[in-house]
Amino acid sequence: MHKFFKIILLSLLGLFILLGLLFLVSLFNSPEQVTHSTTDDKTPVWSPDSKKIAFVSNRSGNNNIWIMLLEDKSVIQLTSSTGSDWFPTWSPDGNKIAFQSNRGGNLDIWVIPATGGVAKQLTQNPNPDITPAWSPDGKKIAFASLRSGNWDIWVIPASGGDAIQITTDLSDDKFPAWSPDGSKIAFASLRSGNWDIWIVPASGGKAVRLTANSAVDDVPTWSPDGKKIAFRSIRNRKSAIWVISLDNRSVFQLTMGKGFDWFPSWSPDGKKIIFQSDRKGNEDIWLVPSPSLLYSVSLKVKKLINFSRWIFHEAAEEVLGRELD
Repeated sequence: MHKFFKIILLSLLGLFILLGLLFLVSLFNSPEQVTHSTTDDKTPVWSPDSKKIAFVSNRSGNNNIWIMLLEDKSVIQLTSSTGSDWFPTWSPDGNKIAFQSNRGGNLDIWVIPATGGVAKQLTQNPNPDITPAWSPDGKKIAFASLRSGNWDIWVIPASGGDAIQITTDLSDDKFPAWSPDGSKIAFASLRSGNWDIWIVPASGGKAVRLTANSAVDDVPTWSPDGKKIAFRSIRNRKSAIWVISLDNRSVFQLTMGKGFDWFPSWSPDGKKIIFQSDRKGNEDIWLVPSPSLLYSVSLKVKKLINFSRWIFHEAAEEVLGRELD
């Protein structure tokens, strides 16, 4: 009877530990809804001063670029095109926003003052140019283009001029993202037969594969310290935000729950990540604590898991009356 009660107590303790584990995960990983539109808000990106978010919304009827002031959650419509404007990216000084648009009849990269005004067409190619990304020094803009016959990463001076091809693989490369020091570009590629995250020198050269999962990994974004990359993955049959450490390539899932999470963007101080999600029906902008907070929790969670395993191991030995390997 003594052994029976000991087993029950150990099992209950293990149960409480697991419940505590779940509570910690939910406590530190509870997303906050930023926009509450009845239409769709997509592809958010932080301003360099952390005070604003640029995003795409169809709340005016078609897709345009909007800006939210985070202090009071007020929104301002930046572009008013009859075409479709997508994928905003801030200049490092916060004075301009580049975006893709078909307002000229073809998908090209355009630039507009962040306070509003006349947009300037940056690329003028008969093939589509999409998903711009501004370099940290403000001098260049990377983008994906079909001008080589398949999707590749290209770079063009932010003031205009000739574009330079960075990737030359026969498979598709999309969603470029500059490293904080401007020396590398992360991107999503099909060159392995599956969408994975790759990294290439900003001047071109040999690309290195970062993720190797059978699920889709795309839309990378660097942490401000350059040590991690957040990306969208459809692992576990769920579109969620994941993070990979560049030191040891360990990955962990940042967002959980129902909904389709996509397009992460790191805050300039590295403490938060915003993303697009339909977890409440329509597409909205959401915010979640960054891995810097979540990582410390994950370490404690691992210790709890190991402790729980030991408890159930001890209980099993009591039941069987012998030691287990």
